[in-house]
Amino acid sequence: MKKILTTFLLACATLTGAYASKAITTPFQITLQDGTTVMAQIHGDEHFNFYTTTSGELLIFENNTWRMATEADKARLTKKQNAITARRKANEKIIATRPFPHVGNPKALVIMVDFKDQKFIYTKDDINKLLNGTEYDTSNGYHGYGSAAQYFNDCSNGKFRPKFDIVGPYHLQKNSSVYGQGDDDITSLIKDVCTVANNDVDFAQYDSDNDGYVDLVYIIYAGYSAQWGESKNPNAIWPKSGTGNYGTYDGKQVQRYGVNNELAFYPDVWKDMKVDQATFKPYLSGIGVFLHEMSHTMGLPDFYPTVNWTDITKYDNQSMEEWDLMDGGENTFNGFYPTPYTAWERELMGWTEKMDTLKNPANVTLTPLANGGKGLRVMNDNDATGNEYYILESITNKGWYAKMPGTGMLVTHINYDAASFANFSGPNNTAGSPRITVIPANGTIYSSYHYKEGIASQYAMDQKEVRNNWKGNTYPGTQNVTSLTNWKPFKGTMSKNITNIVQKSNGDVTFAFMGGVPVISFANKEMTSDGKTTVTNALNIQYPRSDGKTTYTSSNTAIATVDANGKVTGVDDGTVTITATYTYNGGKSKTTATYKVTIKFPVPVLTFAKSEIKTDAKTTVTNTLKITNTYADGKTTYKSSNTAVATVDANGNVKGVANGTATITATYTYRGGKKTVTATYKATIAIPTITLANSTIKMDGKTTVTNKVTIQNGWTDGKLSYKSSNTNVATIDSKGTITAKSSGTATITVTYTYNNGNTISKSFTVTVAIPTDITELTPNTQHPTPANIYTLDGRYVGTSKESLPSGIYIQKGKKFTK
Repeated sequence: MKKILTTFLLACATLTGAYASKAITTPFQITLQDGTTVMAQIHGDEHFNFYTTTSGELLIFENNTWRMATEADKARLTKKQNAITARRKANEKIIATRPFPHVGNPKALVIMVDFKDQKFIYTKDDINKLLNGTEYDTSNGYHGYGSAAQYFNDCSNGKFRPKFDIVGPYHLQKNSSVYGQGDDDITSLIKDVCTVANNDVDFAQYDSDNDGYVDLVYIIYAGYSAQWGESKNPNAIWPKSGTGNYGTYDGKQVQRYGVNNELAFYPDVWKDMKVDQATFKPYLSGIGVFLHEMSHTMGLPDFYPTVNWTDITKYDNQSMEEWDLMDGGENTFNGFYPTPYTAWERELMGWTEKMDTLKNPANVTLTPLANGGKGLRVMNDNDATGNEYYILESITNKGWYAKMPGTGMLVTHINYDAASFANFSGPNNTAGSPRITVIPANGTIYSSYHYKEGIASQYAMDQKEVRNNWKGNTYPGTQNVTSLTNWKPFKGTMSKNITNIVQKSNGDVTFAFMGGVPVISFANKEMTSDGKTTVTNALNIQYPRSDGKTTYTSSNTAIATVDANGKVTGVDDGTVTITATYTYNGGKSKTTATYKVTIKFPVPVLTFAKSEIKTDAKTTVTNTLKITNTYADGKTTYKSSNTAVATVDANGNVKGVANGTATITATYTYRGGKKTVTATYKATIAIPTITLANSTIKMDGKTTVTNKVTIQNGWTDGKLSYKSSNTNVATIDSKGTITAKSSGTATITVTYTYNNGNTISKSFTVTVAIPTDITELTPNTQHPTPANIYTLDGRYVGTSKESLPSGIYIQKGKKFTK
């Protein structure tokens, strides 16, 4: 591309003449000299411009009035156009200076000048901020994103930031119309300005290469531009740039120049906005026109057609419109947010490395220039010269791009020819064969010449309709066009299709070039498995081939295996890498994707309901075992640590054997017997015994007695109870207190109830001997007593011996024993 750049700039350097800014064709109303009002439009640029009604009738402005053109006027206009074309060709033979430097920090002389009838509203400091400012500044009427120097700095990635030395303002003694009427007397303007500034300016400082020529003289003139047709002032000066012979100052010849205006829009716009005319300050012009003209001085031509075609549709698909600074991009957001340099222009200027050329199938990510990306080139292989190609770049709504028509991938078709790009006839002046234009996603890029709001015409469109069309020019754009198959080449056909175009949220645009390259990816980068169930990770195949085949492998089959369908089966704990290999192109090409699978078999958890149980030899108990994470082949076994104390059967039932403690262990065996887990609890065997202080007790009936009872290995629920075998001899209460009733013998049984109803008993004997002092009774014969029976202590117990319990009694004064 360096060779192309050199050729391109040298070709431009051999020419003289003028470049200009594109006419802003918004219709406006005028009053003709006969009092009739019509809607008018301006056409062309500085080289050749004219006015027509919106229905196409030629208008003439002379003596400050408007009239309809006569046949003689039309003939004169045609002659004028032919003369201008001839003059352009003649200019090509004039030797001129090289373009203004486009790298580093070159100095450019900027001269402020006003006129007898038009003074500056803004100051030198305001113009300095406009051109050299380093920060976004909306003060003093400027409504743009940044300065001219910042624009070049940003577009060049810091490789080019010119320094604009601003002098003036100087005051010319003529009216501005003197320089603007007719074709513009640019020669007089430049000479007059340089002459008046020569006393203060050392022109020799601005010949950076000491070739005898001033690198650039740029003039900012007070007032408005003729570029806006709505200014209704054909005598205003038209912004332009070019070369010529304008005199020698401080030993240096002035040849290269640029000119543009101070104020934005046109005078009546502020009336339309209904602002307070007494206090309102018109806006300072945006930098769009300045950058456009400055870029001309650096070698770039106009990319809009500079010819007059009656059929407005010829201008469609014939230029770049707002997608390029060298076309309508100078007026993006009224010039306050001018379109940044395209990827091709940045490469041309040497600000970026040569763009990569897409040749083979590929999956492409196109990063926006605003985010540090660069463009890509697609060649038309049918063109042996290598001059027909396409530039792909991503447009985002960031920074300088914020006010562009749309976002997405912009495709620019270039049919390069050094002469066409260098001369003043323009690279896009051949209808149907533009040398630089957009390949629009929506099929057509409308020309701004369609602007005819409210006008009944076959070509009429309002600005909104045209701008909506531009929004659909990018891919996928507002029309969601996701493929490019019609490149519209001038030579042969192209089969380098672009498909699957997607714009990401970060501005990147991705697409498949020539079908793309198969890419496989798993839905998940990592997965886990419990080993008990299989897992499958979905495989996405982007841009598959008809002969494509997928195989799977595991990095360690001892941990996990994978079948032909990608199903993973766990074998043991661990992590493996699963690889999918996609082969295509007859097995000659392949691509792979991997992910990790961690196998973690769940460990069964054994939990006993109780951490300790207590039992005796009479009761079999079971401590409920809960098992989570069971396996189909899982088995449970039980074991006692001391079978002399307690035994446990296959079902976990524990039976006491002797007093003591044993540990009961449950073992769960699973996964083919390779893995085991255990759980334990303590079994305490408590077999209670009763110990009596006395095995026999003798009582004389005078006092109550107790026999001390001791319980070994007792239970918390244990209770004692007592029972006498002969309550006539002795009774015993619930506390174990014995009371003698009569002489004789009774058996006392002690019972210990425990563990929910189990019992043990032990007995002892109570012998009662109640003493008496009576040895013999003498019967009373005089008063015989009834045959009543008494105990030795004198208690009456009845008259029948048969009903008496064993013991010694008295009847009729005599003792007897029962």
